[in-house]
Amino acid sequence: MYNADEGSWNPVLIDHQHTLTELIQSHGSDYDFPLGASPNDNDAFFGLCFGHFLEGELRAEDDELVTRLFFGSDQESDQKRRNKAFQYDKLIQLIKKQEFPPEFEELINNHMLYLDSATAEEKSKYGNVYPKDVAPNQRHPFLSALFMISGYTSKDEVEKQVDMLSKRLHPNLRNRMAVYYFSLETERYECFDEHLKLAFLHRPSNYLQKMRVIRLWQQLPSPP
Repeated sequence: MYNADEGSWNPVLIDHQHTLTELIQSHGSDYDFPLGASPNDNDAFFGLCFGHFLEGELRAEDDELVTRLFFGSDQESDQKRRNKAFQYDKLIQLIKKQEFPPEFEELINNHMLYLDSATAEEKSKYGNVYPKDVAPNQRHPFLSALFMISGYTSKDEVEKQVDMLSKRLHPNLRNRMAVYYFSLETERYECFDEHLKLAFLHRPSNYLQKMRVIRLWQQLPSPP
């Protein structure tokens, strides 16, 4: 939990892989993607959730980037993992509230956690939330959205983070990103959406158009 007086995240008591598994299961099948994913896909998935992609190697510095939430090598890493587990749990709670920006209207009552394994290590990143009403064989990464939780607590810091992260996303995803953060100003979690207010190419009205384009693309004959 974020402690405003101390200016830091206080860890929750998650001591074992089994407990983390139960935490993930408690959110239901639409949010249990990490349980069936490979270690590499889990690294990529949690990296998207925290905004540092596949750079989450276990280190001892204070700015540790931890993606391997299920496995650890020492007590210090375990404490950092607990912090990340709390943040991840909070992110899922915020997603489940469905207080989405208008640009993500098509995901209301229609979303699930997912990572397209084929794109996990691509330089340009995609999202971690997909529309639920799309068949698995039509689950194209262009339909995804990136939902992440930031460790920053001021709007200005989050804005800089969004600007940095958007440069690493696939161009089709740069206006498909929602960033939650605990605001010291309002003392509650907020969704940063300033970048969405300036975007016009990825509005919900384009959702069906994207689906049509993807389906046409899938119907094209394979090259000889």
